[in-house]
Amino acid sequence: MHLNTLLAFNKHAKHLLPESGTVLEVAPISDESPFFAHPNSEKFDWYGVDVSREFVEVSAANNRVKLTKDPYSYPFKDETFEVILSANVLEHVAEPWRWLQELQRLIKPGGIIVIISPLSWPFHEAPVDCWRIYPDGMRSLINYVGLDTVLSERVCLELEHCGYSNNLTEIPGVTYPGVSLCNQHSFVLPINNKVKLALSSFFQRIPFIRRFMPSVPVAWDCITIATKIKKHS
Repeated sequence: MHLNTLLAFNKHAKHLLPESGTVLEVAPISDESPFFAHPNSEKFDWYGVDVSREFVEVSAANNRVKLTKDPYSYPFKDETFEVILSANVLEHVAEPWRWLQELQRLIKPGGIIVIISPLSWPFHEAPVDCWRIYPDGMRSLINYVGLDTVLSERVCLELEHCGYSNNLTEIPGVTYPGVSLCNQHSFVLPINNKVKLALSSFFQRIPFIRRFMPSVPVAWDCITIATKIKKHS
């Protein structure tokens, strides 16, 4: 799980989760999902699904992570889940419109689908890397499969998380779209990036010096939240 992904989920999606329900996470990174550091986590019935046998074997301690050979057909009945979560998966789906149709089949009316995908990460195959889809594209795809968009935003939250102003992303030369501002495993801000940000914060108002400031990488992601409208009888 990437830091900006988790920050996006906590800011925009966590408060939308129901008090309890059945949850599907697509391609979970472990049996204990970082998404479920949630006050009512014990009230959720959690499942996972993946196309990789290696990842299923790593994460399936409770046999709730299912292996599927077809990335567009998951082994669950229609309208099974109140919540579907997907982080850092969409870019590896060759035909995202078909994949979203499958999520639409599985979500209950009134349920929510949370999709977070990278915009700034470099090419990384797993086993393919196909897409960087911005909010306008996500809204179009969500509408195409018959869902409603609750939110779709381009987000960069690492600077604020580390105590800096997000306005630094608007100053040329201070940041550049990259993998992450922080260490990918510990989520700690490295000393070299602290020094660069300190210099940038001090010299940002001096145009001549600003052009020589060292840049730091920050992650950008797209978070999209969709729902299936309840049918009125």
